[in-house]
Amino acid sequence: MLLHPSEIMQAYKFTKNVHYHGTDTHIVVFPAYISDTVVVLHYYDNKHKRWSKLDLYPVYHNDLMETLSDQFEIEQIYYDYDVIPTQKCMLRQYLARKK
Repeated sequence: MLLHPSEIMQAYKFTKNVHYHGTDTHIVVFPAYISDTVVVLHYYDNKHKRWSKLDLYPVYHNDLMETLSDQFEIEQIYYDYDVIPTQKCMLRQYLARKK
């Protein structure tokens, strides 16, 4: 977490799988803090006994739509893998076509 971005991959040898909550052979991942403005994930490497963290800053739906609209036309939005909008979906996916 205190490394230059070009040094991160050399210092931490994570698998290519994404783990939001759980473990793989050597890495334990868990959410440490969640708010409206940041999601903090902590990683612990059992093999090398190292901690690291990842701060995720959410992009709000309206901001993303405005950003994408300059160069893309949104064809479909999926809410937790469904086309029906929900109030508290965890994941939104945008199917967009370049203008």
